[in-house]
Amino acid sequence: MLRRWAVAAELGAAGLLALWVLLAPIPSRRELGRRALAASEEGWKRQVERFTRPSLSGIGGGGWVELRDAKTGKRQLFGPGMYVECQAYDMLWFLHGMSAGMGRPEDYDLEKKVVAAVLKRQDPVTGHWPWSDDGCIHEQSGVEMTLRGERESGRRALEWVMKYAMSGFVSPDGYIPETEGRHIIKSWGEVQQAPAPGGAPVPPKSPKEDNPFFPGAPDELPMILRLVLLHKGEAEFPEVVRRLRAGLERLFLDPAYETAVSIDFIPLYGMTDYGAMVHEGILPRDRLYDIGLANLRRLARGESIRRPLDPLALGIALAAVCETDIIDQEPEVADRLAESLMSIQDSGGEWPMPVFIFRRAWFLWQLLTTSFWEPHEDLRIGRTVGEVDGFPTYVASRALREYAWAVLDRDRLNRCMRERCAVRRR
Repeated sequence: MLRRWAVAAELGAAGLLALWVLLAPIPSRRELGRRALAASEEGWKRQVERFTRPSLSGIGGGGWVELRDAKTGKRQLFGPGMYVECQAYDMLWFLHGMSAGMGRPEDYDLEKKVVAAVLKRQDPVTGHWPWSDDGCIHEQSGVEMTLRGERESGRRALEWVMKYAMSGFVSPDGYIPETEGRHIIKSWGEVQQAPAPGGAPVPPKSPKEDNPFFPGAPDELPMILRLVLLHKGEAEFPEVVRRLRAGLERLFLDPAYETAVSIDFIPLYGMTDYGAMVHEGILPRDRLYDIGLANLRRLARGESIRRPLDPLALGIALAAVCETDIIDQEPEVADRLAESLMSIQDSGGEWPMPVFIFRRAWFLWQLLTTSFWEPHEDLRIGRTVGEVDGFPTYVASRALREYAWAVLDRDRLNRCMRERCAVRRR
């Protein structure tokens, strides 16, 4: 009898526990927003200290780089005028974040120093930077200088990229080849030799010469368009604008996106940036936007139910949701994306670059040169200088900040989106 009572008591307790779990209040969206804001602030703090300040030390100090031979371990100092790709990008992500309203009071003095370093490295005649032939960083540098009232610098950057575009960087049908900077040091892989400091811009390869494993760089289409529009250059550069719009139309109308549940972060970034420009008031809402919005909604849904692995895809998808109408249409998608993104933030506050990001272009080559069963190379190993982990940390921090604002203070999100495309007075 006692045993029966014990079993019944255990079953009853188990039932009550299950009922409590089922009836326990689900964390509110506002609570999730507060968590997202805290994660974003931690990530931004880490971004500034871990990436921006060291990058400013390298580029702002005139470009001195200590390279290590991955095989022999021998170290050699190069400079001045030696620049590392990731350092230029990390300073740019910082400026992006400041434009998007993420800055803390102590960041504004650092912002002035970063702007001064970028201005100092720009060629006053041609308008290019040593890292310009890498593509997107040039256009975004021009945008960030323009937004800060450095209109002459932005105008020089615009004129350079227009010449670059017409020389083959933007093909007549809107294709942008993937290019490699030759005046900067790549931030992963072994360095065979130091680049020549400075130098004239490198003409881009034609699309036929481009790496066939990369589907171009569609993320640069709205970047270039943004720079043109900031300088009201549509009438001055009609052919480039036509090419950019042709490329955007091909990107949005790609039938692969109609059934895709995941996407490479490069085209996803391009579609998201275009959608943001509509909500910032730079571009009109048109048929292309509606098609892109449908693609973004579908891709965000798919990303929200996948196992969280890639902070770039998650972060850009969350930004796409928060910066467009999707946040009101499907708030639960935003909730899942934010929860997934927070789940892969490390204990230091960063979102490390996934190992597989740089593997795609090497996949077939590895199949041809190694056994199929042999583990593929981790391309993060053997870096000689710098890191490229700043991008996912920036993307995740900004996306979570926008999600938090969308949940806690929608007026602030709308205000920041308007202000981040407004030219400030010097």
